[in-house]
Amino acid sequence: MSSVRVTVVRALSAQAQIRPLELPAGATVADALFASGLVSSSGPAESPSHGAATGPSAAPAVGIFGRRVDLSQVLVEGDQVELYRPLSSAPGERRRARAKARQAGPQGTGL
Repeated sequence: MSSVRVTVVRALSAQAQIRPLELPAGATVADALFASGLVSSSGPAESPSHGAATGPSAAPAVGIFGRRVDLSQVLVEGDQVELYRPLSSAPGERRRARAKARQAGPQGTGL
């Protein structure tokens, strides 16, 4: 029986977890995630301080080499499955906050 070698990667705020795996041919992204031990049937295995969602509706955001894919995607030799963490805030919100701070400018400089 043939197999595929893949890597599952999850980036945390301070480190990356990397799990090389050998799975049966025809394995899916979901198979790799569960085999890696980085997720369980209830969602990503993160501490509560990371704000991990749980439950069946909390499917993790995943990709292969930076391209978002479904959990049913069949893996090929050498794939790097990436488990994406949720954003701490929306990029648009962060841009608006920075722009507002720039508009306010330094106060009381005497210039």
